[in-house]
Amino acid sequence: MKKHLLSFMACALALPVLVVGCSAAPLANAPTQSPNNALIGSALGYDNYVYFANAFQPNGEMEDGYDKANTGIYRIAMDENKKIEKDEETSLAKGQEKVIAKVVGSEYTFMYGSGNFIYFAAPSAQINPETHGEHFYSHNDYFRVNTDGTGLKKFYTSDNSVTQQTVLKINGAEYLVLVDGNKLVQFKLGQTIGEKVVLAEDFTSVIFADKYQAPGDDIAYYLKDIPEGNENLGRTGKLLYDVNIVSGECSQGKDDDENPIALNETQTKEITLEKVAFGNLYFTFNDIADVKQYAKTSTAAFGYNNIIAKGITSASAFEVILGEDNETYYVFANDTATYALPHGTVNIAGHQLVDEKVNVLFTYGDYVYFTYSSSDSAAGIHRISVQDKDIEIVTNMTSIKTSNIAFDGKYIYFFALNEDNTTGTYYMHRAKVDTGIANAELLSVLLEDDMPQADEEE
Repeated sequence: MKKHLLSFMACALALPVLVVGCSAAPLANAPTQSPNNALIGSALGYDNYVYFANAFQPNGEMEDGYDKANTGIYRIAMDENKKIEKDEETSLAKGQEKVIAKVVGSEYTFMYGSGNFIYFAAPSAQINPETHGEHFYSHNDYFRVNTDGTGLKKFYTSDNSVTQQTVLKINGAEYLVLVDGNKLVQFKLGQTIGEKVVLAEDFTSVIFADKYQAPGDDIAYYLKDIPEGNENLGRTGKLLYDVNIVSGECSQGKDDDENPIALNETQTKEITLEKVAFGNLYFTFNDIADVKQYAKTSTAAFGYNNIIAKGITSASAFEVILGEDNETYYVFANDTATYALPHGTVNIAGHQLVDEKVNVLFTYGDYVYFTYSSSDSAAGIHRISVQDKDIEIVTNMTSIKTSNIAFDGKYIYFFALNEDNTTGTYYMHRAKVDTGIANAELLSVLLEDDMPQADEEE
């Protein structure tokens, strides 16, 4: 027995895509309704299509080949049961259509759908004038394209690596919010894309909501160092500011020099921003005994409440969940375990969620989606409800990119190595979350060298 690549099948599968990619747009049957954006990543789940970045291209490998053909946006049709058509011989998905040839799967990229528009980021192809050849691949170009592949429009190029970005839907309007170096930037999306608005700059850290869920989630918070000379007044720590993402206003107003006034002008705490969710800012600080404390506040004044009193030492992965029982849960991990504490809890004892530290990917409804931190634990993506605390497996795939994950409420979309991979290329997969059985299916068009192999008798 010997193995050979199914090159004929590779060509057969690739041919329709090449034809579509080379033929003139528009694509037929393009969606006009918005997709289910439960979590923004590199895929969009519509009623009849999945739009996705075909492959992941590491930012550091761009100089070796800016492979737009392999990493562009593709789409694949689904039937009324959300199933996709597969080839009988290879079991690979078929019928993929290329939407646009841009690198949309990389460390700093994303996709967001609204009506018949797709907004996305791609690594910038601009050349650094100081080096005369090195590209700014760590910077982002921001585009909009129609769901039928027409009307490509670039509306922004970042000056730095983008460290945070999301789209918030507030009172019917949608705002792209991103951190471009030390600037917090906002664009109003729509038929006409608004001008760039710089909401804040020169901060040491900044945070805003992942999605708008309640009044107050339209506020971003940022920290600045206390001005020089204030140490003589016995002041230490960081000054905390807020800014309304829509209006650009701060709740405390501005001073005579038109500088925003801090929320905590008289405070001296060294705080760390953790989360904006359900109208509140969650942050940590060390108390007089140097014990880490979790607290929450809202705008108007820096009045805050401690939300967990005892038992926390070193902690990470802080999340806030509003459960289906209308209870608020605080999820965090320390070095030995992961916990979900109902609001009002003063001690972590009895509230263990997982008996080891996990990497929290995201939360949705009652569930925490995670991977295990230890290599000795089960591979893949799992989920657990904060109420019944039963762990369910979603997929047992091993080589997964934990960035760029998207979720439409039913399927997780993620980049992973396919079974027959020889090139090291991560392709888009999806897994249904509520089956209780490990599952995954490949959506992407494969490079020929990554096609399945078949046995041939000599």
